[in-house]
Amino acid sequence: MPSRNPIALAGALALAAGCGAPASTVEPIFLAGRAVAPVGDSLFAVPAPGPGAVILYDHGGRPRDTLGLGVLRNPGRVQFVNGDAYVSDVREGKPLIVVFGRDGAVRRTIPLDDTAGAHQFAVLPDGALVVESRDGRLLRLRGDSVATFAPVEVGTKPSLIVGADGGVLHAIPDKTITLYN
Repeated sequence: MPSRNPIALAGALALAAGCGAPASTVEPIFLAGRAVAPVGDSLFAVPAPGPGAVILYDHGGRPRDTLGLGVLRNPGRVQFVNGDAYVSDVREGKPLIVVFGRDGAVRRTIPLDDTAGAHQFAVLPDGALVVESRDGRLLRLRGDSVATFAPVEVGTKPSLIVGADGGVLHAIPDKTITLYN
């Protein structure tokens, strides 16, 4: 009968137990053609224009809650910063950002009348918004203040603006990608 090393056997059993298949999780980048936003470590958010809300899912892909139902009309993007949800929306053809607090209540609405559109924006850590103007500038909006964040090249296709770790990523399809810190 072969001898067994109890320490090696215990180590092998512990290793086998630790190598089990991870639980099935869903961590999409896009869902139903909409950009997905992480909400902490346990949820992700997807704008849903049909019901006019943002749907919060767990990583198993199960809906857990909604945000903005009855307030939003055509949500396009959502970004979470310091517990607040910034959601792009269009009402009667006018772009705006609706800010929801942790409790789901509307904290403020930010009209974006002079911008290239509502669905491309970034939120800086101080709560300022960065949006693209119609004349080729990234604008920094904070309260009633509007300042040029950076002059940018204007493309023939809509650009992408995303908050990136305290900075802003600006991409013009088929042309450039620039990270502003």
